[in-house]
Amino acid sequence: MYRWDGGFIMVDREHFDQAVQWYEELLGWECLDKVTSWVGRKAFMKLPRSGVVTIKSFEGEYDHFQSITTEGNVKLGFATYPSMRRCVT
Repeated sequence: MYRWDGGFIMVDREHFDQAVQWYEELLGWECLDKVTSWVGRKAFMKLPRSGVVTIKSFEGEYDHFQSITTEGNVKLGFATYPSMRRCVT
């Protein structure tokens, strides 16, 4: 089961659509909707089983919205759960 802590995945505004497409193609997330407001652009991405992740563009001159490096700082961790089935030899 996928889980998300509720934070944003922040992307450069010039690469917003490219980022949305990347998550759709590589991770199989479905874009439910995109919105543009005074705080930037957001895309709401449906995870394959349950949950929604928000991708947001960097906007304005606010320090907490600025990328420190050119590479992302997001880590996606995946948990696997033991199967209830057992192999019998």
